Amino acid sequence: MKKNYQTDVALMTVTTTEFNAVLHFHNWRAKTLPNDEQIYDVATFERDGKTYSLVHAKISEMGMTAAAATAMKLIYTFRPRYIIMVGIAAGISRSDLEEQMYGDVIVPDVVWNYSAGKFVSPERAKIVYGDIGFLPRSTT
Repeated sequence: MKKNYQTDVALMTVTTTEFNAVLHFHNWRAKTLPNDEQIYDVATFERDGKTYSLVHAKISEMGMTAAAATAMKLIYTFRPRYIIMVGIAAGISRSDLEEQMYGDVIVPDVVWNYSAGKFVSPERAKIVYGDIGFLPRSTT
């Protein structure tokens, strides 16, 4: 590991299912930091004579803002070489032949932010919450 990295891999999860799956694979120990309510799980493992370090954080809620804030804290505090978001992806396959299954590793070439947009009258939107419509403005 290069000197500017302190941790090999940082993992992030959101749901309890994802969280339990990650905790199943290593002997994690909880770590807390002053002035930070986040509970981090840290572990090490050995492979081919090398020791690797892991840190995990369960994000408090879904969404890009919470994920970005948690990733920022992981980067600032643990300086990971890699950050991996573990979870159930809401991906789209390019053909009927491609399907995503539980356990698949998905590396997207394009990621959209579907939470961006504006509230409009229901007549102008396909997404409607009661008497309010939402017009997404997907960005990449």
